[in-house]
Amino acid sequence: MKDFFKMLFACLLALVVAGMAMMFFGLVFIGIMAAAAGGGAKPQIPRSAIMVFDLSSNIADAPPSGAIEDMIAESLGSGGPPRLQLRRVVDAIDAAAADSRITGLFMQGSFAPVDYGSGYAALLEVRHAIERFRATGKPVVAYLVAPSTRDFLVASAASRVVANPLGMIATPGLAAEVMYLGGTFEKFGIGVQVAKAGKYKSAGEAFSERTMSDAEREQTTALLDDVWTEFVKGVSESRNIPADELQALIDREGVVTAERALEVGLVDELLDFPDLLDELKRLTGRPVDAPTFAQVSLPAYIAQRTTPDVALGSKDRIAVVYAEGEIVDGEGGPGLVGGDRLARELREIRRDPKVKAVVLRVNSPGGSAIASEVIRRELVLLHASKPLVVSMGSVAASGGYWISTDSDRIYAQPNTITGSIGVVAILPNLEGLAEKIDLNIESIMTGRHADIFSIAKPRSPEAMSVLQKLIDDIYVKFIDRVADGREMDREAVEAIAGGRVWSGADALERGLVDAIGGLDDAIAHAAELAEIVDYAVVDVPAARTFLEELVEQMQQKANPVAGRVQGGAAEEAQRIVRSAVRRLEVLNDPQGVYAMMPVSIEIR
Repeated sequence: MKDFFKMLFACLLALVVAGMAMMFFGLVFIGIMAAAAGGGAKPQIPRSAIMVFDLSSNIADAPPSGAIEDMIAESLGSGGPPRLQLRRVVDAIDAAAADSRITGLFMQGSFAPVDYGSGYAALLEVRHAIERFRATGKPVVAYLVAPSTRDFLVASAASRVVANPLGMIATPGLAAEVMYLGGTFEKFGIGVQVAKAGKYKSAGEAFSERTMSDAEREQTTALLDDVWTEFVKGVSESRNIPADELQALIDREGVVTAERALEVGLVDELLDFPDLLDELKRLTGRPVDAPTFAQVSLPAYIAQRTTPDVALGSKDRIAVVYAEGEIVDGEGGPGLVGGDRLARELREIRRDPKVKAVVLRVNSPGGSAIASEVIRRELVLLHASKPLVVSMGSVAASGGYWISTDSDRIYAQPNTITGSIGVVAILPNLEGLAEKIDLNIESIMTGRHADIFSIAKPRSPEAMSVLQKLIDDIYVKFIDRVADGREMDREAVEAIAGGRVWSGADALERGLVDAIGGLDDAIAHAAELAEIVDYAVVDVPAARTFLEELVEQMQQKANPVAGRVQGGAAEEAQRIVRSAVRRLEVLNDPQGVYAMMPVSIEIR
């Protein structure tokens, strides 16, 4: 299957490589300029400044990779939204709360999620940080035009919520979009056979079926209900609206006009932005005729707080290791967790005497079963010599849960997507397509099942029986690893496995996680286990510079990905195509076996 998709996208890759070659000298020049710009003085913070948090960003767990295509797009004013790292965002908001130079916090804009960024669990951590800031008595102002559910989850924590008079509050509820490719593949003559272990292990359905199964509908409904409950709870508490009244309003009206939002208490005031700008000027001691108010952007505040690793000296360290994106065999690339690459980084951490404890931050739906086991094995060895705590982000399911099992403690948010303990094999064949284009594929074999992984024709019932035995064996191993790592009876694990996904709140009740909390809670617990007080937190993998990324690209250690176009129907169409292509590209397990949750679910 891996070779099939390599052939399928060979032309596209050739175009990318050709474009890279044509732009080589331009890349070098931009790299030099970027390196020079990075060495400048840190931004200055004016007195009585308001920290400005532009929500129009993608908040990811891992630090930026420094991917060349992203830097080029950013330098040209195109490409995807700005990427902010969750830990840095939360740290900056907490630091600003105690900073005498910062008099308040101002939020505006609308989140722009990319891949697994800006998930509901991550935004819950941001919301908690804003609540802590607000508790100091400093004003927190949110300006809304047409906020989404994600935006309002965070903005509603403000002490003052202001809306544009012609705006609206678009929080009609959550919807899970599931894309089924079975009918599409059939039209092209592409067959897909699926072998799975677990009633709820539905990842393969997206490739083989036309409609949703009853089991998938059951688990997705329960999951959405739990995620939505956290939204209603948070908004209800912040806006002092009873939860049942808030739910009734949403069900009755869906999208609420600004005037109606003011009437029911979702917002505090209606103002045009110039009027609010004048108020912010007065708040920071600036005259009304000044261009703007005294301010510092959240990214600039983050930059002046960031300490290079070289400045840490001999200080004890806690390493935060990021597993964000689908888990794939090999090195991976931007937005992917390469099994070999992460395992190598874990080995380096294990041998580093300065690292006293490790926090594994997981934001992954899983993927390759082999790659997941490669990572887990390195974590077992690391855990034998250092404390290991897991912090689950917006999703830590299937292979993402597989790598979390052997740890001292697992933290999750109530709306984290986790569990999905099951295994699936997704096996395409091109027999129908070959017939359509009059392509004849013949094979000569030295063994009865030598063509079991061939894409030329469907597997026979006997071959599928062989594959099902393999799937069942891996499922047993998955159950065993959970039972051993979580110190649970095997029967108890089997009762909550079956490939079913759970919310963090449900996972806590069932013993799949140990506590509700965020990344900071996990770091604090790791420090407690390591018995250290004065320590530095370092990210693994660390953010890479433009030139480091350029060297890696030229050495062909990573594959570039296409840039992203923002805006309207064109963006939505491209999002659908990218999603379908991405789901095919990550299927690179050597045996075609995956510990993967239903990655087609998109909660919106």
